[in-house]
Amino acid sequence: MLANGKIPDLWCEAGVVGEVKNLIGSGWGPKQLLSYMRQCDQQWPEYEWQGVLTQGEPELTPAASNAIGELPERYRSRITVWSVARTGKLGRPRAVQL
Repeated sequence: MLANGKIPDLWCEAGVVGEVKNLIGSGWGPKQLLSYMRQCDQQWPEYEWQGVLTQGEPELTPAASNAIGELPERYRSRITVWSVARTGKLGRPRAVQL
């Protein structure tokens, strides 16, 4: 748990924090990640925190893309977006950067 009471889905002591959604949207995902990154920057200023947004759908919606684009540049430039999906019914999951 972060000092502000938030609990990110992903957190690594090496300076990575992330949020996982079935589908990243304009109102869920990007703003949460921004909050986590700001808090981590305050708590652990020795790192330049990297943000990871992960979703289960193969494509990012235009609304989600716009929401990410509206984040402050100093944070937006440190965020990567991933899709994790299976290839076929019994296929292995794979991650693709969006």
